[in-house]
Amino acid sequence: AAMSAAGQQQQQQPGQQVAATLEDAREKGELQRGYCALLHCVTHQSLSSSLLAGSPQVLDSMLTAVARSAATHVDPSVRRICVQILERLVMDWCPTNGSELMPGFKTFAVQHLGGHILLGLFGAQTAAACNGTAAAGAPGQPPGSPSTAAVGTPGGPLDARDAATVALLGEMGSALKLLHERCENDFSAHLCGRVLPESGLPGDVQQQLAYHVRESDAKQVKEFLRELLMSAAGASK
Repeated sequence: AAMSAAGQQQQQQPGQQVAATLEDAREKGELQRGYCALLHCVTHQSLSSSLLAGSPQVLDSMLTAVARSAATHVDPSVRRICVQILERLVMDWCPTNGSELMPGFKTFAVQHLGGHILLGLFGAQTAAACNGTAAAGAPGQPPGSPSTAAVGTPGGPLDARDAATVALLGEMGSALKLLHERCENDFSAHLCGRVLPESGLPGDVQQQLAYHVRESDAKQVKEFLRELLMSAAGASK
């Protein structure tokens, strides 16, 4: 009887472990969602300057968490919230006069928003290429500046037919145009010199994306990103 009970317990354990893992993942996702929602409220209530009072370690952890969620969260609506957070920080911390309120943040924004978060839209292959770029970092960063190390690799490309994904693409279009405005030379050099060549995208597509970021409006950038997503989905079938 004891051996029978032990056997039944062993048979139940794998299912219980899977259930526990799924529950842990769900709780982790909800915590990430709540954390990002809180930061979204802070940054969009003209309180982003208060974040600068935190220690460099706290700021680095916060920015890394936001960048990771923007690149890898399974919910496109959460990714969009995180992109909006980073956009607001670029607006507030990278004035049009070329200065930056947080040393190193401009480099962080260029390498994350204009790097693996962008290419993370299309799945693991392009994100991994850009993660290698981000992990290399930028030489000579000021002490206490936010980390530019890779923050994770998502799975497959997002569904271009999903309304939440379309909204995310619209936000990415605005973010790329903002980077071009506030970090023009640094962003252009990073996008054209490192990200696109390592992305795995065809050469003509790389040129088109660079052109749209430079010359088109945010809506046109969004539509081009959506076309790329649809092409990636078709190629994966």
